[in-house]
Amino acid sequence: GAMPITSTSDDGVQIRRNPYAFFTHEYGKDDAFVNPKDKGLYKLYFDGRLNAVQAANRVSFLIEGHFLDSKTNKIEVEMVTYNADFAIFGVVTFQFVWDLGGNIRWDYQYNTAELMAYRGLKGKLLLMLQCIFGALLIADIAREVRDVIYAIQHDKLYKDYLQHYNNLLDWSHYCLMISTFGLWGYYTVQADSTAMLSSYPILKDLNSQARMFETDPASEQSMLQLIMTMRQIADTKNMYISINCISTLFFVLRILKILDFQPRMALITSTLTEAGTDLMHFLILFMLVLLAYATMGCILFGGQVVKFQTLGSSMVSLIFILLGWDDLIFGEMTRASNAQQ
Repeated sequence: GAMPITSTSDDGVQIRRNPYAFFTHEYGKDDAFVNPKDKGLYKLYFDGRLNAVQAANRVSFLIEGHFLDSKTNKIEVEMVTYNADFAIFGVVTFQFVWDLGGNIRWDYQYNTAELMAYRGLKGKLLLMLQCIFGALLIADIAREVRDVIYAIQHDKLYKDYLQHYNNLLDWSHYCLMISTFGLWGYYTVQADSTAMLSSYPILKDLNSQARMFETDPASEQSMLQLIMTMRQIADTKNMYISINCISTLFFVLRILKILDFQPRMALITSTLTEAGTDLMHFLILFMLVLLAYATMGCILFGGQVVKFQTLGSSMVSLIFILLGWDDLIFGEMTRASNAQQ
């Protein structure tokens, strides 16, 4: 959404006014239908009931009303989709930013949420596997608790049990797996308790010739609440995926630990253990050198190459160059260098 226009009068007084024929989200609505996060924003909706001609007329209305003009520096387009066959809800957000130099930077975000995870044969199979995995996890935790009780009874908890990093690794992995189960349960409860309407007729009058984007407050509030709920569900899902990935990494480390019983299989873990101190010093030195080169990249190319505009993006770009994942960046760096010469 846009923000109110600020202009300066002849006597130097700044005046804030609304764009002509466009109104903020809260304009003319009761407080019950106003989303606090959207106050002051000009949210425009293209209803799914619009035909091609009506949609084109509204785009022309945006341009003629100077909602979109040469001074526009950012446009955010949000699309809401729902696949009934797979019960998947999606929110796609495109962002377009115009730089002063004329470049158009764009990015997108796509969040999805599966509303019925246990539907069909696939869902039943998923539930069965989760029950088996949960039972195995409980048995593994019970075995580890038995070891802790034995260590406490023989006064070896601090002297022996906690001195082995393998035991700390096991308990860290247990905490992560319990967290994934909890997040998945919370995710499914959120998804199952979500109710959607068959349609959301947001625009009040599709054939309006004046206020083309006037909305029905109740329908607009229902849609905004649905989008907010779906974003929360998607955030829960993304957190579940992230913790699940870390848990998988810990699972691999535990497998490597188990392989210690065979000398040749334990070659990897024993080598990393012996070289751990040297590797840590190397990583510290590598990060210092990488930081220095990233700083030089920002100074030399930050004004012309997007990938070097910030210190973080510059470090990522250098790592991509080191791994050979970005061959096109050399052309951008060459053009920037020639322009400076």
